[in-house]
Parts: sequence; C-alpha cells; structure tokens
Amino acid sequence: MNFGEIFEKSWKIVWKYKILWIFGIFAAMLSGGGSGSSGAGNRGGVNYTYQGGELQEMFPWIGRFGYNIERFFSNVDVGARVGIAVALACFALFWLVLSIFLGNVGRAALIKGVLHAEEDSNAKLKFGPLFKEGLGYFWQMFVLQLLTIGIVIGVVIIGIVFSVVTLGIGAILLICLAIPIAVSASLLLTQTNIFIVAENMNVIDAIKASWEFVFERNLGYYLLMFLIVGVGSWIIGFVLAIPVFMVLVPIGLGIFLSNSAPLGAGLLIVLGIFFALYIPIAILVNGILTAFVQAVWTLTYRELSFKLTDEDLTPLELQDSIPDDGEMV
Repeated sequence: MNFGEIFEKSWKIVWKYKILWIFGIFAAMLSGGGSGSSGAGNRGGVNYTYQGGELQEMFPWIGRFGYNIERFFSNVDVGARVGIAVALACFALFWLVLSIFLGNVGRAALIKGVLHAEEDSNAKLKFGPLFKEGLGYFWQMFVLQLLTIGIVIGVVIIGIVFSVVTLGIGAILLICLAIPIAVSASLLLTQTNIFIVAENMNVIDAIKASWEFVFERNLGYYLLMFLIVGVGSWIIGFVLAIPVFMVLVPIGLGIFLSNSAPLGAGLLIVLGIFFALYIPIAILVNGILTAFVQAVWTLTYRELSFKLTDEDLTPLELQDSIPDDGEMV
C-alpha cells in the first residue's frame, strides 16, 4: 500500500471539495469535549470587600467583581436560582443532542463525500445532498455510539471490581493493557463507521466485517497508518496551541504583576479579542483536519479492499484465478 499516495489523494479531495470542511466541523463535535468552568470561590460567607490580603491589595478590581457576583446570587430568590439552573441544564442538554446529531451525520456525510470524490474526479458535492445522505445513516451511527459507551462503562466496572478483588494487582495489569485496548477499539470503530456507510451494513455486521478486515487481514497497515495519523494530528494540535501560550503567558503575567485596575481590565479585553478571533480559526482548522483524517481512513479502506492477494483467496477462488493454457496471461 502506498501511504504517500493515500495522503496526497486525501488532501487533494479535501482541498478541492471545501464543502467537506463543514462536515468535518460537524464530525469534530463528537470528539471535542465540552469545557466546564469551575469557580474557586468560597461559599462560607467570605466577604470579597477589602480584607487587606495580598491578593486584594494587588487586584482590588477582582475583589469587587467577586463581591458583586456573590451579592447578585445572594439577592436572587430560590425560584430564580432554580430557573437559572434549569436554563443552564436545558442549554447543556440541547448542545449535547446537537453535537450527537450533527457529529454522526457529519461523519457519515464525510465518508460518503470522499467515496463520491474518489469514484468520480468530476463529482459535484453539495451540502444538501450530502447532508441528506449522512442523515440516512444517523441511527446506525448513533446505535454504534451507544454500544461503544455501554461497552466502555462495562469494561470500567469490570476493571474496578477486578482491581478490588486482586487488591490492586489487577489495576497494574489493566494499565499495561490500556493503550493496546484503546488503539484496537479506535481502529475497530473507525472501520465500522466506514463499513456502515460504504457497504450499507447494519451495526453488528459492520463490526464483524471490521474485525476481520482490520485484525485478520490488514493489522500491520492499520497500525502504521494509526501511528502516522496520530503523530501528525498531535503536531498540528501542538502548533495550534502555540499562539494560545504566546498570548496567555504575557497577558497572564501582566495581570498578575500589575497593580493597575485599568491595565488589568485592558489586558482582559485584549485576551477576549484574541479568543474571539482565534476560536473560529481553530474550529475551521480542526474541521479541515477531521475531514482529512476521515478521508485518509476511507481511502485506506478502498485501497486495501481492492488489494486482493493469493493468501486472501480460497483454494477454489485461487484455482479459478489461474488462466488456462490457451488463455492470454
């Protein structure tokens, strides 16, 4: 298998059909974790007004801000607090449902789009038809997702019980097996998604076919591709993180060392502007990367599915593949 050709073809497809970037952004919603903010405030009646402490002396405006926040929630009645909590819970639930829906549809649409582009270099890929095709595979992809979550929960429970029964010795064994299990599960899930879309299989048949295709026939190719894609993705992620550190470090030091409220507020405004500009760029790059990686795995499957060797043939198929004496070789 020519790895360089697969990467080159994948990039050409993703660059030519930029509509795939949108579905890459959708698909990335499944792998992107929501970041919850946690406050470090003490609810034990701490007064954020001037206490004479070092932090208060350095950042008086932060103290006033914390005091105003606490006063706001103290003055809000129980009904309003419950309303705020319900509203936040509803928003979180809405975002979870939206991520699951668009993530699964986007992943299926990506696979379909890459297949169309690979089969016909002049294919016209449009958002509406691709979204409709991806939507047709939503339930299969969703069932696979639920099955995966259930298996993970079951494995974790079994691992905890096993560790307790073996007095911690089992935990050491599980830690050693964690990476091989995680890599194997990732390869199996990746190929199962492709089989569901490319071959119109149901979930169980796709899992069986993926196990045979990956672990019984092409494990070496898949492990090498996993390593290349993993290292490449890590490098891109590291590059994306560099601007964040370059901005956060000096601004953070400036806020920490400054004793000026206007300067601190100005630095926070600069930080807000930076993230307002950076986050859309990061989302777009992540979407392109997701589309490219999915294209790589899809074309890897296509390449290996047509790479039929003698050892893959049954004796009868092998005999039929040998030309007769009178046939042209």
